Amino acid sequence: MRNGVEIPATGSAMAPGIRLQITSDPECREKVSYRVTAAEITLVRGGRPLLPTLLVKQPQADLRGFMPHSRSGDYVYVFIPYKNLRVVSADGTLQPYLPPASAKSESRQRDVTPDAAQGIVFKWILL
Repeated sequence: MRNGVEIPATGSAMAPGIRLQITSDPECREKVSYRVTAAEITLVRGGRPLLPTLLVKQPQADLRGFMPHSRSGDYVYVFIPYKNLRVVSADGTLQPYLPPASAKSESRQRDVTPDAAQGIVFKWILL
């Protein structure tokens, strides 16, 4: 979220900070709250990281360091590994998120490509 408003997937201007917030799909009957314990945020240009990946361990992400380097056409790549996602129960306790069965790796080798099978991915296009 940026200034309390969801960032559109179609893109928006760079912001000095964002709030990492995951919500259940509006079509889900059961409304679930989630908490992000850590996320990786990368400024990307031409398919390559422009700066080192920022590891964020709180809901508020300070992106002021990205601002002088960003320009239209770049994107901010946000990756939240499933292991860093917690389900908030009705009484406020946190439970580990159990990824979909299709997200579990069938290979014994470490996959170094973060994608939707390993966590939540959001690509924020900068205008």
